[in-house]
Amino acid sequence: MKPSLTKAQFTDIYLNEELLLVNSKIEGDVIEGDNLYRADISNCHFKNVTFHGVDFEKVELVDVVFENCDFSNSALTEASIIRTTFIGCKLLGTDFNKSYFFESQFKDSDLSLASLSHSHFKQSQMSGCRLIDTYLVDCKLTKMAFLDCELVKVNFTDTALKKVDLSTCQLVSLIIDYSDLAGCLLSQSQTVFLASLLRIQLVD
Repeated sequence: MKPSLTKAQFTDIYLNEELLLVNSKIEGDVIEGDNLYRADISNCHFKNVTFHGVDFEKVELVDVVFENCDFSNSALTEASIIRTTFIGCKLLGTDFNKSYFFESQFKDSDLSLASLSHSHFKQSQMSGCRLIDTYLVDCKLTKMAFLDCELVKVNFTDTALKKVDLSTCQLVSLIIDYSDLAGCLLSQSQTVFLASLLRIQLVD
């Protein structure tokens, strides 16, 4: 059983040299431009918190929920993101490059212009999310699911989509190598997308 959460402020993370924040519930805080290298955040719930231009390089997030939070133009590069959920979050231009996601979820969130390249997703999921001009270059997707997502001009270069189910997603102008599309699961209604990608002309 997880410990109960105590109401806190995000600035409490500076009370120790290790940048440690645990068992906390934080609501409505605004953090701008902070550098939180190797911060360790676990068993916390953030609601309506704004992180503008915050650098979370090599942060470790374990059992964390972010609800209606704004990470626009923040960086979580080389992060370890374990059993963490982003719900209704604004992640415009957020940099997740070279991160590791395990049993983590993005729900009803906007990841447009975000970069998640060179990352490993394991048993993780995106559902009801918007990804426009998003980068997922050279990623490893292990039991990764996309459900009811809007995928527009997403760059999947060097990312194999074998056994990845995109059948419930809206697909527009994806950037992907044909070989990496092999084994991807698509619906019959997505044949028009596939034909356009392969430059095939469909005849009635």
